[in-house]
Amino acid sequence: MKYHYLFLLFLVVGCKEIETQKVYSDEISQKELQQINWSEVETYPEFQNCSHCVEKAEKKKCFEQKVTEYFYRKLATQQYVVTDSLDETFHLYIKITAAGKPVLDSLHASEDLYIKLPQLDSLMTTSVENLPVLEPAYKRGIPVSTSFTLPLEIKTK
Repeated sequence: MKYHYLFLLFLVVGCKEIETQKVYSDEISQKELQQINWSEVETYPEFQNCSHCVEKAEKKKCFEQKVTEYFYRKLATQQYVVTDSLDETFHLYIKITAAGKPVLDSLHASEDLYIKLPQLDSLMTTSVENLPVLEPAYKRGIPVSTSFTLPLEIKTK
């Protein structure tokens, strides 16, 4: 019987020494948000013919390759008349929305290129609008918008 009282005494004293700490869901979510790398997505936007790619780097490369090929095909179908040779690089800033719709954010080219090819801006806008709808990028299982810079070269002789 003495042992029961002694055991009960240790139990009561021992329980008082144990500190309980409340963890609030806001604290957990704040810590989680701080650990997320917001500048990187888990999966890149994807064309249907890139679905065979498994690795993240493979998917990114396939996406970039398909977009580049698409714009070069669009540029190749146009008939331009220029008096001087061209060797210019311009940059397309493209946004892929969370719904997978491509949108032209902006086009950066030299003044000289705009003078020689005044229809370049409208051609690129139309081309981006006619890109097929893609599977959007995902971050933590949620579709997100992503932006890409696409450098394109125009060379003529």
